[in-house]
Amino acid sequence: MKGIEKIKKKIMADASKEASSARAAARKEAKGLQQKHKTQHDEYKEHFNERTKALVASLQQKSLAQARLDVKKSILQKREEIIDENIATVVDKLDHGSKNYERFLKSMIDANLAHLSGNITVHCSKDDVSLAKQLLADKATVKEADLTGGLVFEDASGKRVDASLSAVLEAKKDTIRQEVAALLQ
Repeated sequence: MKGIEKIKKKIMADASKEASSARAAARKEAKGLQQKHKTQHDEYKEHFNERTKALVASLQQKSLAQARLDVKKSILQKREEIIDENIATVVDKLDHGSKNYERFLKSMIDANLAHLSGNITVHCSKDDVSLAKQLLADKATVKEADLTGGLVFEDASGKRVDASLSAVLEAKKDTIRQEVAALLQ
């Protein structure tokens, strides 16, 4: 799992850099919106009676609340884009021949092979076929599949365990999302 930790650290570092620029842009946009709404408020205040002033203040608060909400939505959307882009970058740069990746595959085999019985088939990317055969020895049949990395286990009864890289990263996405959010605080 150290490979995943390195991937997670890389994602976090990249996300932190990109999040800083996204926060600065969001702050600038929020300040501009606040100034715009303040100017509108001042104009209304000069021209209308007390009842109108109260109505304008209420509208201003509503507008500011909406602007804040829009900025928060924008930040959250950008954060998700940053996470997705960084995960895609890490997956694209994955070194199928590294020791970390070999340890990752070995840990997936150790964690999942015991849960299956009978004739077991392990599906993997074409880059991982020889490594998977080496790690599995005669414990399972290895077949090439359309995967970016990791393994998918299947026994004769049809039971499947998805330990593909995309499934593992998707499972860890909430943790990554929380860590990015903590960095942005």
